[in-house]
Amino acid sequence: LIAGKTPVAVVFALADATVSDPNQLAKDYPQCTHGLAVSIKEYESALSMVNASEEGWVAVAQFAKNKGNYMDMANGKLAGYSNTKAMKDYKASTGNYSAYLNVLSGHDVNVAGASSWFMPSLYELSLIAENYSLLNEKLAAVGDKFEDYANSWSSELRSGIYWSSTYLEGMKTQSKPYVLSLNKLDDTMKSHSHVYQVRFIFAF
Repeated sequence: LIAGKTPVAVVFALADATVSDPNQLAKDYPQCTHGLAVSIKEYESALSMVNASEEGWVAVAQFAKNKGNYMDMANGKLAGYSNTKAMKDYKASTGNYSAYLNVLSGHDVNVAGASSWFMPSLYELSLIAENYSLLNEKLAAVGDKFEDYANSWSSELRSGIYWSSTYLEGMKTQSKPYVLSLNKLDDTMKSHSHVYQVRFIFAF
C-alpha cells in the first residue's frame, strides 16, 4: 500500500490483454499491456436485458459479429473489455441494455493510466478464482485498513457465484450468461434475472 493513496483494485494477473483484443482494448488503451486488476468494491446485480430477456444476449452477440471488430462473446478469453464495449455500443445503437451497465455507471473511480472498468470474461474470472486465497489476503488487508471499505460491502471475494460477460451460445431460450463459483471453480450458465455478485476489472 502506498502512503496517502486509497487503493481501488488488486492485481490478479500479469497478462497483455491488448494482444488478444487488438480492435477494442488495444485501440482504446494501447498502454495497458501489463496486467489486470480486480475492484475492491463488490455489487449484486441481475443481468437482464431491457425488453429482451435471454434473447438480448443473442442480439448483443449478433450485433458484435455483424460489426466484425469485437471478440467472440461466447469463446473469447481475455475478452471482458470487448464484451463490455459491445454491450455499451449495442445500448447506444438500440436503447436495449444489460442492467449491469447501470451498476457500472455508478462505479466511477477512474485510475490514471488504466483502462475503463469492465466485466470479466469467464476466463478472466477463472484467473481471479485461481488466486482466490491470495487475493482475499490482500483484500482483507485493505478492508482492515480503510474504514470506507470495512463499513460497506466486504472487500473480500465471496465463496459464491459471480457473473461473467461470457454467454452460452445456442438457441434463443438457452443463450444465457455464464457464472462462476469462485471457491469451487464451477461454471455454468444462469438465467438473466438471477441476482449474483459482480466484480469489475481493468487493464493497466
